Amino acid sequence: MVKLRNSNLSLNDCVNIVINKEYIYSDESDEKTLKKIKIKVKDTIRVNRGIVKNKSTGKISKINSKTIGKTLYPSNSKNVYSKKYIYRLNASFKIKELFENAVYIDSFKPMKGKEENVNEISFHHFVSLIYMRSKLFIVSITVRDKVNSSTVYLSGIEKFECDKKIYDNITVCDLLKQIKLYDYYYEKMVVYSSNDFVCDGEYYQYLFT
Repeated sequence: MVKLRNSNLSLNDCVNIVINKEYIYSDESDEKTLKKIKIKVKDTIRVNRGIVKNKSTGKISKINSKTIGKTLYPSNSKNVYSKKYIYRLNASFKIKELFENAVYIDSFKPMKGKEENVNEISFHHFVSLIYMRSKLFIVSITVRDKVNSSTVYLSGIEKFECDKKIYDNITVCDLLKQIKLYDYYYEKMVVYSSNDFVCDGEYYQYLFT
């Protein structure tokens, strides 16, 4: 499994924050508005479908029909009417910009039981910041690599807790204070911090252990 590298990024670099002015407010039980959001998700992803490149790593993936499925029907969503689900749908309006400006965190093997599938290669995990609903959110982005395909999709969203305001300079170091990923292969939560990056010449490179 090949790991990626943030070759154009340092801990002190400011994070590009994606602005979403198209947020659609919805009550958790408002099925009519939720349907409207889902239609916009499909339309947005279809408009942006095709090759997309992450600036930091140079990783190329695709926004495609599988992106729509992963967005609308996430396997880890217990309640499709939850606030987080609605946040994630709204964030997906900016999926292209979020992936382009995302910071790479780590890569994992497929979950146990699926690693023997010759088509499955790895899951690459990124994070990005989005401002919407007058709040700042950290978005988890996953790139699923198979032998003949690569799909990018949003895999999680949380409110970003930071003392700084959106107009302040939020750095990569600030971003890394709130990173948790679940490794399905080893079945454990992995927590990251700025200590997981080491100086490698001009840039910082992820320290893989």
